Amino acid sequence: MHPAVKWSSVAVVLAVAGCSRSSAAPAAPKPAEGKPKGHVRLVHAPATAPDQLAPLVAQERAASAANGRTLVVYVGAPWCEPCKRFHAAAEQGQLDQDFGDLDLLEFDAEADAERLLLAGYESKLIPLLVVPGPDGRGTGQRLEGSVKGDALADLTPRLKQVLGR
Repeated sequence: MHPAVKWSSVAVVLAVAGCSRSSAAPAAPKPAEGKPKGHVRLVHAPATAPDQLAPLVAQERAASAANGRTLVVYVGAPWCEPCKRFHAAAEQGQLDQDFGDLDLLEFDAEADAERLLLAGYESKLIPLLVVPGPDGRGTGQRLEGSVKGDALADLTPRLKQVLGR
């Protein structure tokens, strides 16, 4: 681990303000009928060794799937305006109608940079939202970056597209 990197528990919520790379991954399961029911859950990612991030994400993905939910890795930063807006909207239930079956595993783009890179979640933009593969690594099902201002109007349709909704 790089000595300048501090590992802290940061919620891994598959939404990051404009950063990422692509790799292929299986499509996320679609809701049975209509719009998802329930609430978007923000899950703070626990600290791990950099090489243990993918296994952690794989475990979280399996737990979400067992509960009929979809895990998305969300990478953001406290200084990122679109990230702050997305995070607040998730906390306030503004995303529940469209994404009520999502578990957002949230990471900090700076504090978690090394381990995110090793697990295939690198990006030049945030927020970054990525559907992880079964092995816990980042896939091509992702969106990177957003706009200042009405980030939700930008991110919501793009996330629907990533999730195949």
